[in-house]
Amino acid sequence: MSEEQEKKLRKRGYNLRHRYGLSIEEWENMADEQNWACLVCDAIPGPESPLVVDHDHAHCPGRRGCSECIQGLICASCNHLEGMLAAIERRHPEGIERMIEYRLGRGNE
Repeated sequence: MSEEQEKKLRKRGYNLRHRYGLSIEEWENMADEQNWACLVCDAIPGPESPLVVDHDHAHCPGRRGCSECIQGLICASCNHLEGMLAAIERRHPEGIERMIEYRLGRGNE
């Protein structure tokens, strides 16, 4: 393992422990249980963009979670989408349904 890879692994380990109370080994076990695939879209991300921890923001608001609110591992794209959908829902509770209707009405161009 190169020095750069070791540095990234240490940083990832720190972030997992600090934000979610997880070790690298626990994260890898979760990923193994999911066959290293995103729980939302089934994509298997590469090493440059690994699966991220999805947590219940209602239980632990903000960027930090706890081991009780971890819902699983998802890819970065689905994590961003989930954040955008949550923002729409906060502003307009019916916003997600309206977005789906809008997309379906356009014929999914």
